[in-house]
Amino acid sequence: MRAPTGVVPAHRELAGTGRRLQDAATPDGLQAVSATFTRPADTSAYAAGDLVANAATAGSVAPATFAGAVREEGSAIRIDRIRLRKSGTSLANAAFRVYVFRGQPTPSVGDNAQLHNAGVLAIDDVAHLVGWADIVMDRAAAAGACGRGPSSSGPAITTAPAAGTSLHALIEATAAYTPESGESFTVS
Repeated sequence: MRAPTGVVPAHRELAGTGRRLQDAATPDGLQAVSATFTRPADTSAYAAGDLVANAATAGSVAPATFAGAVREEGSAIRIDRIRLRKSGTSLANAAFRVYVFRGQPTPSVGDNAQLHNAGVLAIDDVAHLVGWADIVMDRAAAAGACGRGPSSSGPAITTAPAAGTSLHALIEATAAYTPESGESFTVS
Protein backbone atom coordinates (compact mmCIF):
# COMPACT_ATOMS: atom_id res chain seq x y z
CA MET A 1 0.00 0.00 0.00
CA ARG A 2 1.34 3.44 -0.83
CA ALA A 3 0.59 6.98 0.28
CA PRO A 4 0.91 9.35 -2.71
CA THR A 5 2.88 12.56 -2.97
CA GLY A 6 0.68 15.60 -3.51
CA VAL A 7 -2.61 16.91 -2.24
CA VAL A 8 -5.79 14.92 -1.66
CA PRO A 9 -8.97 16.94 -2.38
CA ALA A 10 -10.88 18.14 0.69
CA HIS A 11 -14.25 16.82 -0.58
CA ARG A 12 -13.33 13.18 0.22
CA GLU A 13 -14.39 11.42 3.40
CA LEU A 14 -11.95 9.45 5.52
CA ALA A 15 -13.33 5.92 5.08
CA GLY A 16 -15.10 4.67 8.16
CA THR A 17 -14.66 7.86 10.17
CA GLY A 18 -17.60 10.05 9.15
CA ARG A 19 -15.10 12.95 8.94
CA ARG A 20 -14.26 15.01 5.89
CA LEU A 21 -10.67 14.82 4.71
CA GLN A 22 -8.74 18.04 4.99
CA ASP A 23 -6.25 18.80 2.22
CA ALA A 24 -3.40 16.44 3.04
CA ALA A 25 0.09 16.64 1.62
CA THR A 26 2.65 13.87 1.68
CA PRO A 27 5.88 15.87 1.56
CA ASP A 28 8.02 12.79 2.25
CA GLY A 29 6.74 11.03 -0.88
CA LEU A 30 5.50 7.47 -1.22
CA GLN A 31 5.60 5.09 1.68
CA ALA A 32 5.26 1.35 1.20
CA VAL A 33 4.06 -0.73 4.14
CA SER A 34 3.75 -4.49 4.40
CA ALA A 35 2.79 -7.30 6.75
CA THR A 36 3.72 -10.99 6.57
CA PHE A 37 2.32 -14.09 8.25
CA THR A 38 2.76 -17.84 7.90
CA ARG A 39 -0.31 -20.06 7.66
CA PRO A 40 -0.51 -23.45 9.43
CA ALA A 41 1.60 -26.39 8.25
CA ASP A 42 -1.04 -28.30 6.31
CA THR A 43 -2.27 -28.59 2.73
CA SER A 44 -6.02 -28.61 3.39
CA ALA A 45 -7.80 -26.92 0.49
CA TYR A 46 -9.66 -23.67 1.10
CA ALA A 47 -13.21 -23.18 -0.13
CA ALA A 48 -14.34 -19.84 -1.50
CA GLY A 49 -15.10 -17.61 1.50
CA ASP A 50 -12.56 -19.22 3.86
CA LEU A 51 -10.18 -17.19 6.02
CA VAL A 52 -6.47 -17.48 5.21
CA ALA A 53 -4.70 -16.80 8.50
CA ASN A 54 -1.81 -17.63 10.80
CA ALA A 55 -3.74 -19.96 13.15
CA ALA A 56 -6.50 -22.56 12.91
CA THR A 57 -7.96 -21.53 16.29
CA ALA A 58 -10.17 -18.42 16.17
CA GLY A 59 -8.79 -16.86 19.36
CA SER A 60 -5.23 -17.23 18.07
CA VAL A 61 -5.68 -15.49 14.71
CA ALA A 62 -3.61 -12.32 14.41
CA PRO A 63 -4.71 -10.07 11.52
CA ALA A 64 -1.91 -8.82 9.29
CA THR A 65 -0.80 -5.53 10.87
CA PHE A 66 0.76 -2.65 8.97
CA ALA A 67 2.73 -1.04 11.79
CA GLY A 68 3.53 2.57 11.01
CA ALA A 69 1.06 2.77 8.10
CA VAL A 70 0.97 6.50 8.86
CA ARG A 71 3.85 8.43 10.38
CA GLU A 72 1.93 9.97 13.25
CA GLU A 73 -1.41 9.44 14.98
CA GLY A 74 -4.25 11.32 13.29
CA SER A 75 -2.62 11.17 9.85
CA ALA A 76 -4.33 9.61 6.84
CA ILE A 77 -3.22 7.17 4.17
CA ARG A 78 -4.40 6.65 0.61
CA ILE A 79 -4.31 3.07 -0.68
CA ASP A 80 -4.38 2.91 -4.49
CA ARG A 81 -3.77 -0.83 -4.87
CA ILE A 82 -2.80 -3.84 -2.81
CA ARG A 83 -0.14 -6.40 -3.67
CA LEU A 84 -0.32 -9.94 -2.30
CA ARG A 85 2.67 -12.27 -2.43
CA LYS A 86 2.87 -15.88 -1.25
CA SER A 87 5.82 -18.22 -0.87
CA GLY A 88 4.12 -21.05 -2.82
CA THR A 89 4.43 -21.00 -6.60
CA SER A 90 1.06 -22.46 -7.65
CA LEU A 91 -1.27 -20.11 -9.52
CA ALA A 92 -4.16 -22.64 -9.62
CA ASN A 93 -7.21 -20.97 -8.01
CA ALA A 94 -4.91 -18.45 -6.27
CA ALA A 95 -7.64 -15.81 -5.93
CA PHE A 96 -8.07 -13.77 -2.76
CA ARG A 97 -9.82 -10.76 -1.24
CA VAL A 98 -7.79 -8.59 1.12
CA TYR A 99 -9.97 -6.67 3.61
CA VAL A 100 -8.48 -3.48 5.11
CA PHE A 101 -9.45 -2.29 8.59
CA ARG A 102 -8.67 0.96 10.41
CA GLY A 103 -8.95 -0.84 13.78
CA GLN A 104 -7.99 -4.42 14.64
CA PRO A 105 -10.74 -6.92 13.74
CA THR A 106 -11.40 -10.03 15.83
CA PRO A 107 -12.38 -12.97 13.63
CA SER A 108 -14.68 -15.60 15.16
CA VAL A 109 -13.14 -18.31 12.94
CA GLY A 110 -9.65 -19.63 12.34
CA ASP A 111 -7.65 -20.46 9.24
CA ASN A 112 -9.56 -22.49 6.64
CA ALA A 113 -12.98 -21.76 8.17
CA GLN A 114 -15.70 -19.65 6.55
CA LEU A 115 -14.99 -15.94 6.96
CA HIS A 116 -17.51 -14.66 4.40
CA ASN A 117 -21.00 -16.08 3.87
CA ALA A 118 -23.55 -14.22 1.74
CA GLY A 119 -22.24 -10.79 2.73
CA VAL A 120 -21.78 -11.60 6.43
CA LEU A 121 -18.21 -11.53 7.77
CA ALA A 122 -17.26 -13.67 10.77
CA ILE A 123 -15.69 -10.77 12.69
CA ASP A 124 -16.63 -8.89 15.85
CA ASP A 125 -17.62 -5.60 14.17
CA VAL A 126 -17.53 -4.15 10.65
CA ALA A 127 -17.20 -0.57 11.92
CA HIS A 128 -13.49 -0.48 11.08
CA LEU A 129 -13.76 -2.12 7.63
CA VAL A 130 -12.74 0.54 5.08
CA GLY A 131 -12.43 -1.44 1.87
CA TRP A 132 -10.94 -4.40 0.08
CA ALA A 133 -9.15 -5.51 -3.05
CA ASP A 134 -9.75 -8.65 -5.10
CA ILE A 135 -6.49 -10.20 -6.21
CA VAL A 136 -5.83 -13.01 -8.65
CA MET A 137 -2.24 -14.18 -8.51
CA ASP A 138 -0.97 -14.09 -12.06
CA ARG A 139 2.82 -14.16 -11.73
CA ALA A 140 5.01 -16.93 -10.32
CA ALA A 141 8.72 -17.64 -10.12
CA ALA A 142 10.97 -20.12 -8.35
CA ALA A 143 10.48 -18.23 -5.08
CA GLY A 144 6.73 -17.53 -4.95
CA ALA A 145 3.75 -15.97 -6.66
CA CYS A 146 2.10 -12.55 -6.57
CA GLY A 147 -0.79 -10.48 -7.82
CA ARG A 148 -2.17 -6.96 -7.46
CA GLY A 149 -5.63 -5.53 -7.19
CA PRO A 150 -7.22 -2.08 -7.11
CA SER A 151 -9.34 -0.79 -4.27
CA SER A 152 -12.98 -1.87 -4.22
CA SER A 153 -14.15 1.62 -3.41
CA GLY A 154 -13.23 3.53 -6.53
CA PRO A 155 -9.80 4.92 -7.28
CA ALA A 156 -8.47 4.55 -3.71
CA ILE A 157 -9.20 3.93 -0.05
CA THR A 158 -8.42 7.03 2.01
CA THR A 159 -8.52 6.43 5.74
CA ALA A 160 -6.83 7.02 9.07
CA PRO A 161 -6.13 4.42 11.76
CA ALA A 162 -8.76 4.34 14.51
CA ALA A 163 -5.95 4.82 17.03
CA GLY A 164 -2.19 4.89 16.73
CA THR A 165 -0.46 4.48 13.39
CA SER A 166 -1.39 0.93 12.27
CA LEU A 167 -3.88 -0.56 9.81
CA HIS A 168 -4.90 -4.24 9.67
CA ALA A 169 -5.96 -6.81 7.07
CA LEU A 170 -7.64 -10.19 6.75
CA ILE A 171 -7.40 -12.44 3.68
CA GLU A 172 -10.27 -14.44 2.22
CA ALA A 173 -9.81 -17.19 -0.37
CA THR A 174 -12.26 -16.50 -3.20
CA ALA A 175 -11.70 -19.82 -4.98
CA ALA A 176 -10.99 -23.44 -4.01
CA TYR A 177 -7.27 -22.92 -3.35
CA THR A 178 -4.86 -25.66 -2.21
CA PRO A 179 -1.95 -24.11 -0.27
CA GLU A 180 1.56 -25.31 0.36
CA SER A 181 2.28 -26.42 3.93
CA GLY A 182 3.43 -23.46 6.05
CA GLU A 183 2.98 -21.02 3.17
CA SER A 184 3.70 -17.38 3.98
CA PHE A 185 1.68 -14.41 2.72
CA THR A 186 2.83 -10.80 2.45
CA VAL A 187 0.36 -7.97 1.94
CA SER A 188 1.79 -4.65 0.74
